[in-house]
Amino acid sequence: MNYVASLYTVEGSFATYHVLEEVSIGDKPKERVLKVVFNRENNDVNCECSLFEFRGILCCHVLSVCTQERVKTVSKNYIITRWKKNIKRKHSYIKSSYGVKELKPQMDRFDKLCKHFYEVAEVAAKSEDATKALHEILHQFNSNVPTMNTTNQCVTFDSINR
Repeated sequence: MNYVASLYTVEGSFATYHVLEEVSIGDKPKERVLKVVFNRENNDVNCECSLFEFRGILCCHVLSVCTQERVKTVSKNYIITRWKKNIKRKHSYIKSSYGVKELKPQMDRFDKLCKHFYEVAEVAAKSEDATKALHEILHQFNSNVPTMNTTNQCVTFDSINR
């Protein structure tokens, strides 16, 4: 596929390009012309194919115009959060229907704890001091976890509540 951008008109800061797209379908070459409007003030681009509006990806028509205009960086409007590395994702909790019935209460408790831990971790991760404090509390809790005796009753501890 080839893309050839040629300047069509300039009105103020808006430059209109016609981009010739050459594609091969089977053995036959096919051509189509798409209109791309480029704003030279803020590097805003709009293409007739609307790939960015539908999929969130800049099309090759826009990229050929940006190359023609010698654009070094794209506008922040075109950097969508779902494509970023630092996207904030929620953990998905997957329940299984094939678990053992005796473990169901334990699995329910585990799910509730995970949800609560996630909320706490989300708040603590906002600062370095909060993260360190939470690590210390969890380490202290882990070293003082109640042990279960043979009658399934917890041995009490009060060191975590200090």
